[in-house]
Amino acid sequence: MEKFIIRSTMVKPRLVFLHHSLDIHKQWLWKALSEDFDLTVIAGASKGVRPWDLQRDSEFESVPYRIVISRGPNLFVQSGRERGVDGVQLRFDTLRLLNNEDPDLVVSTETGMRSLLAYWYSQRKKIPFTIWWEGTPFQHRRVNWLRRMIRKFLATRVDHWITHGSEFDSTYVQSLGVARERIFETPFTINGEPFSPGTRIEKLDDNFTLLVASQLHKRKGIAQLFASLEHVAQIDEELFSRLELRIAGSGQLENSIAEFAATRPYIVLLGALSREQLISEYRNANVFVFPSLDDQWGVVVNEAVMCGTPCFCSHYAGAHRLLPSQWWFDPLRPSDLAERLRAFSLGQYECVPLTVKGLPKPHSEVGKEVSAFLQSLYEQREKRQ
Repeated sequence: MEKFIIRSTMVKPRLVFLHHSLDIHKQWLWKALSEDFDLTVIAGASKGVRPWDLQRDSEFESVPYRIVISRGPNLFVQSGRERGVDGVQLRFDTLRLLNNEDPDLVVSTETGMRSLLAYWYSQRKKIPFTIWWEGTPFQHRRVNWLRRMIRKFLATRVDHWITHGSEFDSTYVQSLGVARERIFETPFTINGEPFSPGTRIEKLDDNFTLLVASQLHKRKGIAQLFASLEHVAQIDEELFSRLELRIAGSGQLENSIAEFAATRPYIVLLGALSREQLISEYRNANVFVFPSLDDQWGVVVNEAVMCGTPCFCSHYAGAHRLLPSQWWFDPLRPSDLAERLRAFSLGQYECVPLTVKGLPKPHSEVGKEVSAFLQSLYEQREKRQ
């Protein structure tokens, strides 16, 4: 009886997890962390901001952790040539939200202004701060001077890093100045339960269907995708005549994309879709394309490949690591994707759908490992005090 009382009254350490959005593909991790921590997830975008998942609210109705949405004023600081892409997002309420939660430790999944503010907060409060790196080294080729400066600063100051252990993670962050002993490696994994190959929809026409699911913002590379398809028209007229591009999503560029599509009948705008509708689109597509110019990950790639859909992914998105290198492309080179699509249409690609069985460890096991690592940081801090 005494043992039961001790366990039931024990106060868990307070953990804040800073993430760019309320992400259903992080839910397995957050549930695992909430078993050992009093967890608050501070999401950098409002619920429902990702238009292809209209069921987001219901997914988070009953979760064992708190959710705080960052709704304060934001400022995009331009620091490069391409407006809306080259710069950093300054979220003014990051410090206020951290002060409100008063955490014992903080985790952040980016290397920009949000992490810079979280680092400053952790230094002031003398608590452990960890960056979970999920980016891609290909981004470094086009990272603007301000982001590169912040990234370098964090690499030499932040004591704890989590990576997935591949050449795209540990080797890269070490090249920034992170010492090897400061890196905790955990294998990449996902929870594939919501998505499965299911029954591929039998196509009743000869259309070559490409699917894109994305927020319609400049950095998502939609304009670059259009340029690639125009290049398809130059190298293979027959393929282009069968081409159908279906775009799921909404955002700032909706009107300009609709205007562009009005004179190109091969483009179909789907708008926001429910999960069931999107899964149907995945299964009906010949190919899924993710042309992002800058994405820490890109969870729609997870969804597409888990549905058994062949996927070409920009190497500026962290999710490209899910795929063999022949499925990566550079969206800034229109001929790159165009030639790959042509080769795919000619049967020159071997399609090997991703499955949960093919991952090195189940997500439940990885969640426990990450939780144990963060617990060790908390215990070290307690001993020092």
